[in-house]
Amino acid sequence: MRYALAIDIGGTKVATGIISKDGHILKQATVKSDTSNRENMYQSVKQAIADVMTDAPVSWDEIAGIGAGVPGKVDPVKGIAVYQNNIPWHNFPIRERLQNDYPVQNIQLDNDVHMAAYAEWKQAGLAPDALFAYITISTGIACAMLQQGRFLRGAGFAGELGLLPSRSLNKRVTLEQATGGPAIQRVGQDRYQDPSITTKEVFDRFQQNEPIATEIVAQTAEALAEGVYSLVSILDPHHITFGGSVATHNPQFIELVKENLSAWALPDQRHILENINISQYANLSGLVGAGLRVFDTIK
Repeated sequence: MRYALAIDIGGTKVATGIISKDGHILKQATVKSDTSNRENMYQSVKQAIADVMTDAPVSWDEIAGIGAGVPGKVDPVKGIAVYQNNIPWHNFPIRERLQNDYPVQNIQLDNDVHMAAYAEWKQAGLAPDALFAYITISTGIACAMLQQGRFLRGAGFAGELGLLPSRSLNKRVTLEQATGGPAIQRVGQDRYQDPSITTKEVFDRFQQNEPIATEIVAQTAEALAEGVYSLVSILDPHHITFGGSVATHNPQFIELVKENLSAWALPDQRHILENINISQYANLSGLVGAGLRVFDTIK
């Protein structure tokens, strides 16, 4: 059994993939999430599995296990999706349901950001004792950290970088409210007086050196750098990888974050400036990580 079935579950879509031990995706499928109730949401997962296994290059006999990434708080030991704000799965026994419905007992469940972080950590190839941090910048802001092959989980809610307080634009908000994709879009709509402006369009105009977009992106980078510096000061990671659509589609934005971080960093912290990169998997790290966890389980 040389392959894993990976599932990346979200409020908008469910992605599935057949993953090899080296992280190669043999086949993918995506279906729209039905968040009307918990059972319909689970049916979306089953449909995505059916789609990826139909005419697949491997059979169920070759599947070593299923890895599933779920947003929000997850209990990876009990296999329960504890709480999510975008899907109706309060205390949903996802591992048990999958074990009952498919001929696979090895079900690895974790938070979706942790799954993405695992793929990036494996890709980074760091020394075992190095502290690795993965930060995703998309609709939300979140972080996952590994050291000695284990996640730093705290009491179960560690890594919620987006909840850090921020005073961006002279308002007392969270870092996520100040720097996530929806925040950039909202500020862009306000500054341009155009309700149709999207986050992508703000960055497109930034690339064209439009003054308003340049100011928006600069302020966002400054606020995000302050949040990242909090992480650097508390945990002093050896390496940081940025993922999520905002980061992967806008490398110049991450360079601005690094410039702002440089202004904060003390001499003994400046090593991090040479050890920041953008995801090698783009928006597929969650899927790849879910598959790799089947082969290389960690707690």
